[in-house]
Parts: sequence; structure tokens; C-alpha cells
Amino acid sequence: MLADTIIAAADLAEAARAMDRYSQRSGSILENWPIFAVMGAIALLWAGLYYWDKHRKAIVLESKTPQSLFDELCRVHKLSRADIALLSKAAVLEQLKHPATAFVDPGVLRRAEICDGGNGYRQLRLRLFGVDSAA
Repeated sequence: MLADTIIAAADLAEAARAMDRYSQRSGSILENWPIFAVMGAIALLWAGLYYWDKHRKAIVLESKTPQSLFDELCRVHKLSRADIALLSKAAVLEQLKHPATAFVDPGVLRRAEICDGGNGYRQLRLRLFGVDSAA
């Protein structure tokens, strides 16, 4: 146990000396400016993409369009992409001016189920409205 600790300490000391020798050989910023430039560019790109993504989502949520309301309701109800596609398809079949109407009228999904032959509309209606409103 003690021997392993001594060996590990010696290896650590040798690694530190090797790093010190390397830093003395190439320690000048002028010699390594391309590395620093690439690292800076990567950091700026990451920061820019992060900022853009964060504010893009906020801008989309703040817009006051029928589609943004539909998107927000889908997000709040935690609908999957398949559920969103079904709901969108039902809104198109009903020719709704405001697709968010599908969230307040279970008849939209019921009629889409009849027209389109099922395909999950009933399960989605049960998830959104909680009761089977097939009657």
C-alpha cells in the first residue's frame, strides 16, 4: 500500500516536470496564437448559438398568431410529435381558421376519427378531454 502511494507520487511528480518542460519550450502566446484564436472562435460560436436559441424560443412564444397559440397549447399539454401531427391533420380536415380550436372542441377529433378511419384520434381525445365523448 505504501509502495503504491510512493510510486503514484513519483509518477505524478514526473508528469508535473514533463508539463513544466513543455510549457517552457512553447510558452509564448505569439507562438500559439492560432490555437487561442480557434478556441476563442469556438467559444464565441457556442455563446452565439446559445443566445440565439434561448431568445428564438422566447420570440416564438411571444408572437400572437393562431399557430403560436396552437404550438403553446401543444407544449403545455406535452403532446408528442405524433399527437401534434394528428391534431394538425384534424384541424386541416375541419378547415379550422384557428387550429387551437381543436383543444376546446372534442367534436373536431371525433369527426376526424370518422373521416380518417381512427388512427389514434380516440386516444388523443381521451388524453385531452379525459372522457370518451363519442356519444
